[in-house]
Amino acid sequence: MRVCLATPYFAPARGGVETYTLQMCTHLRDEYKHDVFVITTRSGPGMVRVEERAGFKTYTLPTSIKLSNTPVSLDWRRKLSGIFAIEQPDVINAHTPVPFLADMAERARGPIPFVLTVHNDIEKSTFLGKLIGAAYYRVLGNKTLEHSDSIVATSDYYVDTSRRLSAQRSKLSIATCGVDTDLFHPQSPDNTVVQADYEGRRIVLFVGTMDATHAHKGLDILIRSIAQLRDRYENILLLAVGKGDAIPRYQKLANDLGLNNHILFPGPVENAELAECYRSADVCVLPSINRSEGLGLVLIEASACQTPTIGTRVGGIPCAILDNRTGLLVLPADVKALAGAIDRILSDSTFATSLGVNGLRHVKEHFTWRASAEAMNNVLVRTVYDHRKECQQ
Repeated sequence: MRVCLATPYFAPARGGVETYTLQMCTHLRDEYKHDVFVITTRSGPGMVRVEERAGFKTYTLPTSIKLSNTPVSLDWRRKLSGIFAIEQPDVINAHTPVPFLADMAERARGPIPFVLTVHNDIEKSTFLGKLIGAAYYRVLGNKTLEHSDSIVATSDYYVDTSRRLSAQRSKLSIATCGVDTDLFHPQSPDNTVVQADYEGRRIVLFVGTMDATHAHKGLDILIRSIAQLRDRYENILLLAVGKGDAIPRYQKLANDLGLNNHILFPGPVENAELAECYRSADVCVLPSINRSEGLGLVLIEASACQTPTIGTRVGGIPCAILDNRTGLLVLPADVKALAGAIDRILSDSTFATSLGVNGLRHVKEHFTWRASAEAMNNVLVRTVYDHRKECQQ
């Protein structure tokens, strides 16, 4: 079967959706022998380019303008129609929450079956952001959901708490995120090297993009929580791994709070080093403030390394963390509650160990890429079969 996967950002770009789409492409090709090609975007004007990315034939669409984190070009529908005419895919699988590419792919698909993967709803915290989000759904998003032949989400919990997705239950399936347990696991011969870099420190780990467009990750809340714990834990260190244009703002906040010696921004790291960071941390924290967090891949990666986790009660995070069993959940944007959760883990090694052990078990039972790809393959095959059956009637 010929599969087209459309996603605004694709490898070598880093992020939760980027990891998910690459894993799906790889498993669909290697395990199910599908012929997979990718459509993604790139910055700047020009012609459609064809290149190889991560071993996949990849069409990159030029971008006329970028609105927040969303690449846009008004001629994409025409260009997508041309690509579909050339490649003749049996099914298209488009990914959101970054909008517009999936919307244009649905409009351009013609009779080709269309599967939409929704990683999370579009939700912004500012008044202007809320207005823009509402306008998007009114003009494009709701119709894309309605016209999709099948919809895939990453957790039942997220669907149950999403007004838009719960209304589409009849055509909705779950293909959750997974973890590469060959890479992310508790044991490591090199772990002592990373620990030596921060010897004697109690490490609170944050992993994520730190762009202004990713303020929903809540890093500012975490920095303020560390300030509350500094006197109790003089050796506490917030390790904020990733890149982003908002790092100077976070550095200024840390400096204003007197945390110069308690926060470090090492930049982005490769997966092998990231796994070492998880293993070296006392706790991994994802303090997201709204439903823009569809699941929180970093939390299950940390759990796979047997590291305790803390998250917020938003989006799909309660699916990644079982409260008081694999980690702790707190209310979003609650500095005091987050500081208390970190303190509870740092002060009780027995409790922290039990969270890590349970977290590893939870990952092995519920978050494997093989199971996720199997679920996705089932959706794609069923959607194509149903479409062909309808055409024969």
